Order: sequence, then C-alpha cells, then structure tokens
Amino acid sequence: MTKSSSHPFTRWLLEQEHRNDPVGDLARDAKLDKDWPSCPGSLDLFRGHLIRRGGGSEVRHALGSAWTEFLLGSV
Repeated sequence: MTKSSSHPFTRWLLEQEHRNDPVGDLARDAKLDKDWPSCPGSLDLFRGHLIRRGGGSEVRHALGSAWTEFLLGSV
C-alpha cells in the first residue's frame, strides 16, 4: 500500500509538506518514513509510532496539531 492510498489522515498530512511550520516538518518526515502507519488507526496509533521512533515532545505536539486540523477540515 502506498502512502497516497493509506489512512485519510496520512493522505491529508502528506499534502501539508509544503508548509513552513511543525506540521510541514512532520509531513516531510512521514513522507520519508518507510514504516509510517498505513492502516486505519487513531491518533494513538500515530503517536505510538512517533514514540517508538524516538520522537520528542515537539513532534508529538505537531502530530496533535495536525490531527486537530485534519478533524476540523473533515467536518
């Protein structure tokens, strides 16, 4: 499964790679991460992945911001 056809959040996140902020940084990292979760999941799934990869509080905060933006845009 390619990232472009994976979880709706991942598709949304990858579209944010042009941004010059922490969400854009996260998007670029996710694009390069061959182990980025591709199955349907929750915020906890993505957060757990970042923790296992050694992501600090800044990247987890960026994930939370991205998730919130994603949900608000999906309403």
